[in-house]
Amino acid sequence: MPNEIIRRRAELRAARADARRLRVGDEEWSVYEATDLYDRRRGPALVFESAEVMRRVRLFPADWRALDDTALFALSWKR
Repeated sequence: MPNEIIRRRAELRAARADARRLRVGDEEWSVYEATDLYDRRRGPALVFESAEVMRRVRLFPADWRALDDTALFALSWKR
């Protein structure tokens, strides 16, 4: 396995471990910043992940961790 893939997988695991947790209705969401291993654009994205859904937002504020839960979750609907 190329070193780049190993490094990116380690970065993804670290990002998921440091994710912010949200509860929206009955669902729990993890929110974390990551560069998608399989995305040809390789730019950073804010990832919203639940048991059923994953959303990726490319344009997000640098201080996204400071947003309240409602404002943060609203970002997940932006394209």
